[in-house]
Formats: sequence, C-alpha cells, structure tokens
Amino acid sequence: MKNLSHERYVKSVINNINCSGATRNKIKEDLLNHIQIKSLETGEEDPWKLMGDPYEVAKEFGENMDSKYDNRYYYSEYEYKSKTRVFGIPLIHINSRRNGLAKGIIAIGGLSIGIISLGGISIGLISFGGLSIGLLIALGGLSGSLGFAMGGAAFGYYMAIGGAAIAQHFAMGGYAQANVAIGDTVKGIVSLFKTKGTGNVLLKAPVDIKEFSKAVHDFYPNIDRITFKIINFFASNM
Repeated sequence: MKNLSHERYVKSVINNINCSGATRNKIKEDLLNHIQIKSLETGEEDPWKLMGDPYEVAKEFGENMDSKYDNRYYYSEYEYKSKTRVFGIPLIHINSRRNGLAKGIIAIGGLSIGIISLGGISIGLISFGGLSIGLLIALGGLSGSLGFAMGGAAFGYYMAIGGAAIAQHFAMGGYAQANVAIGDTVKGIVSLFKTKGTGNVLLKAPVDIKEFSKAVHDFYPNIDRITFKIINFFASNM
C-alpha cells in the first residue's frame, strides 16, 4: 500500500533533480525503498524527519552521482556568490533555485536585482527578464525604463519598442504612443502609421524618408545621431 507522505516527499526531491524519465523512475524507486526500510527500522513514519530537507537530499544526489544511474542525472538548482564584493554587494550572484532571489552587481535568478540584472522578474540599471524594470535599459516580455525599453509591452520615458510601445519621446510598435510615434496604430505629435494615426503631423507608410526626417528635426532639432538612425530605420522599413 502506498504511503502518501512518502510519495509527496520523494516528489519534492525529484523536482530538484534534472534527469531522464527512466533515471527519474529509478531514483524514485530507490528513494521510496530506502525510506520504507528506514521507517520500519526506526518506527518513524514522517519522511522529513527520517531524511531531512528534500532540497539537501537532492543536492546530495547531485554531489555523489552513482554509476548505477549511468551518471545521467544532476542537481538542477544552483547558487553562486562571488567572494569579490563592491560596497558589500557580491560582484556576481547567481541563484537558479525555484523563486530564488539574486542580488549583486551582476545578478541572475528567478528574481534578480543588480546593476546588470537577468531573471524572470528583473530590476536593474540594465535589465533583461520576463518582467523587466531598468533605469537605463529594459528588455523583456513586459519592460519599463526611464531610458530604453523593448518588449511585448514596452514603457519607456525616452524610447520604447514593442508590440505595444508607450514613451514620452519616441515609440515604435504595433501600437505606439509618443511625441514621435511609428507603427500600425499610433498616437503622437509626429505620427507615421500604417492603419490608423492621430497627431499634429500625420504621415502614412510607406513614406518619403526625407519628409519624415524633416518632421522629426522640426520637433527635435537637437536629436542625437543614434536615436535619429534608429527611428529612421523603423520608418524606412514600414
């Protein structure tokens, strides 16, 4: 008869080990047998008391691979902090644990906070993630930045590029809203659109790039060269 608490415990261990299906089943079988034997010997039914933290058990598997599993499994969660610190913060912090938090100058994790940050939820000066918030640059599914934001939905003070892009100054996307807006459906002061546009200067794609450039220069006479090249690239390829 199955012991449900044993099954749940073994499942918790297995979830922290990356391996093939056959190896997974073998590890599961061996762990269940080991727990059951230990339970009979001690009279203790609680596998957490018998074996300890499932995470630590999985870690032990990873550190002591046995040839009977053909070395085809390994410990899948990982955390690293560099000894080098800047103002008390690790130079590099990597945390691949489930829901793990990484905080460092360079941070990589499920939730990451750093100068350069990469994670499912990422916050940093330069940020990459599913949900990305960056002071200077943000790239992600949903991104927000005071500088440059790019993503499925992008919100940037200076520039945004995405499926839906909203910014104060420049935006390019399926839906774009900014002072200079380029996209399918747009709202801006200078608006270059394919389907629908609102604004003071309305230009329908395809557009004469000289006409578009003049409209942008009239509104932003001191626009920097890099920004000008980026928006001209998007305008030329609509």
